[in-house]
Amino acid sequence: MKDGQLAQAREAFEKAYAIYPHPSILLNLGIVCLRTGDYVHAEDDLSRFLVNDGGATPDELASGREALAETRGHLGTMRLKISPPDAHVLLDGKPIAIVQGGTTELRTTTGLHDVRVSADDYDSDEEHVMVTSEKVAQREVMLTPHARGPGDGQVTTPGTKHGMSTQAIVGWGLVGFAGVAIVGGAVCGLRALSLASDYNDERPQDPSDRSTGVAFRTTADILFATAIVSGAAGAYFILTAPKASASVQPSASVIAGPRELQLRVSF
Repeated sequence: MKDGQLAQAREAFEKAYAIYPHPSILLNLGIVCLRTGDYVHAEDDLSRFLVNDGGATPDELASGREALAETRGHLGTMRLKISPPDAHVLLDGKPIAIVQGGTTELRTTTGLHDVRVSADDYDSDEEHVMVTSEKVAQREVMLTPHARGPGDGQVTTPGTKHGMSTQAIVGWGLVGFAGVAIVGGAVCGLRALSLASDYNDERPQDPSDRSTGVAFRTTADILFATAIVSGAAGAYFILTAPKASASVQPSASVIAGPRELQLRVSF
């Protein structure tokens, strides 16, 4: 380290600490990280040294505090709140872990940083965040869901199934019911005609033929009337149902306005 071979010195101190993790080694390791511009690791090493090494000399403690103060002059804090929670975040091209559903606090170097947020089925977002040592840089990013195009699929409005609206489904159901009623009415009508023919024959009459025939005729009339009403209602529902070819864009809970207004930024 005294000869200026900082990369080799850092490697040597890291090996030493792996063999014998004494807090005093962190002082030299933190100073090397500071001199090589790795301020985040320097702050961590120097802070742990000052907290844990009760056997350090006054000069070592003074060196540690001085180096830590210099290190913190190059660092600032960034707070990120990301939506959706499972989004992927890159800080200056490197992936970072975020707190899902909460705020993620990061220590990073001062200056302008690139933050890129992406997630499946959402439009990506890329922002530039200025970090200073005086104030916390806060950024809230809410991704917008992908907009569906005309060829992306069927209607996505609530109450649809396989591209057919609920209204159309009800309409076809009524038409089918009308068909069943027509068949039932025809069967009952034929049975009523058969009983009437038997009753009008000159053979000895069965007293029940007349009442049974009246019952079948009445049932046939009711079924035919039901078929007419159901068929008309079904046709109306089918003709007025929304067309499946219409494309409906999915909604997203975002703040309307220019792109700058969709993010809350404070420094």
